[in-house]
Amino acid sequence: MKSQLPKFSSHKYFPLLAIAFILLFILLGVLFISNYLVKIKNKIEVTYKTINLNPVDEIKTVIYESEYVILTFNYSDVINYLNEVKYNSQESKNIKQYIEEQGLTTNEIIISEISIYYIGDLIELSTVKVYDKVSDRYVEEVEVEERHIHCGPMCESGQKHYRIQHDKDPFLSIPTWIS
Repeated sequence: MKSQLPKFSSHKYFPLLAIAFILLFILLGVLFISNYLVKIKNKIEVTYKTINLNPVDEIKTVIYESEYVILTFNYSDVINYLNEVKYNSQESKNIKQYIEEQGLTTNEIIISEISIYYIGDLIELSTVKVYDKVSDRYVEEVEVEERHIHCGPMCESGQKHYRIQHDKDPFLSIPTWIS
């Protein structure tokens, strides 16, 4: 005896399948559009603070030069900062050792290979002399712009921009966090 399979009649189920496919495409479309709109709506928070610079009063200084500025710090401020640095790493120990060794033979220690994170922190300590190469003058204050960008779930970042004047390009930009 041969077993017979029941006949499947597709025309009976066609309207139900068509409706199911239409609902599936609508659902996928809604999910795509809502995800797209979430990514478009970046929320940007910007805060500004002005750092009034204190004079550098030591004979022995540490100097950092970039394309736009020359920063001069008190030697002891840099050493104290490196002793307490929050990025306690081999790099900070090497920089401190280099500065201390140079400090034995000269009063102007040039630091060119240093993390921008250290430079940003040292500027915010406010005992720094800032020479603007573009305007050929010393400045009395630095503006720090903190920018937080929220672009969706698990999509955020932050930066700090250091400027001599509000309408100028930053002379130092530091990414502070990203997720």
